[in-house]
Amino acid sequence: MFCADLKSFKEALKTVDEFGRLAGLALNVKKSKAMWLKWVKNKSNPLNLSKMDAQSSTYIRGSCLVKLIFFLKIRKLETNLDIWRARNLTLFGRVLIIKSIELSQLVYSAPTLNVPREIIFIIKTNLFSFLWNNKKDKIKRQGLYQDKHIKADGVW
Repeated sequence: MFCADLKSFKEALKTVDEFGRLAGLALNVKKSKAMWLKWVKNKSNPLNLSKMDAQSSTYIRGSCLVKLIFFLKIRKLETNLDIWRARNLTLFGRVLIIKSIELSQLVYSAPTLNVPREIIFIIKTNLFSFLWNNKKDKIKRQGLYQDKHIKADGVW
């Protein structure tokens, strides 16, 4: 969690504690680590959380970290698709695999990160390659993106 100052961090911890009290899940303060940025003037630890030091954390700037996370997810996606590709599935089976297994893995982490366009392009390429068995697309992609109730000419 990112907070602007110590006061907002304390308020966020109160919210987490309230959630833990209601849902039964609690933040384990003994296992939690904090990386204090510029807003902490002194080097003290006001909330008794253990600090991350330079040896235990890798500092990678914003977009590079997002790309790294998604490249790892893409590698896993490609491996899973290769395993499913060997099963000689029907078109409906491949669509089911894409929707239920592969996209759900990516959609889970996408809302919290700003996904770069090149990552989206790579994911689309991999998914359509799996969908059409590494052959040329049989249906235009624009037609696949439309609602199933809309005809090609735009009439219901």
